Amino acid sequence: VLEVKCECFHMERRTTGSPGNRTTKMERVVTHRDSMTFPFSKCFESSQGLPEMVDDVPVKLKLELEVLFGDERTKASFEQAERALELENRLKDDKYKQWRNFHIPGMNTHLVALRNPEHPPWFSRYGMYLLSHF
Repeated sequence: VLEVKCECFHMERRTTGSPGNRTTKMERVVTHRDSMTFPFSKCFESSQGLPEMVDDVPVKLKLELEVLFGDERTKASFEQAERALELENRLKDDKYKQWRNFHIPGMNTHLVALRNPEHPPWFSRYGMYLLSHF
């Protein structure tokens, strides 16, 4: 799923505490959120392969997803939709922030690879969860 999200916000000064012990800070106040989903039909894996692996050593992998458009027409269509979202929302408050979010449902980007997964090393039974999630 390729999404573009945005927030409209302003900053407010907040004062807390008792007289003589007051603190003042600027706080972000979000007044509007919007998003747009851009459909895509294909994705593929383009890594350079796994590193050389030693028999008893698990390797922690962190996969990064990257968006590359198949052709210029698709890229232009996405950029036009992104600009339309900005034009529709950017004047709804003092400040505007927009970002892209890309994820594939069901895909785990943090993995542990073993050279022989049917015979994991003894120490991996206890620490594999921690290794793959942090």
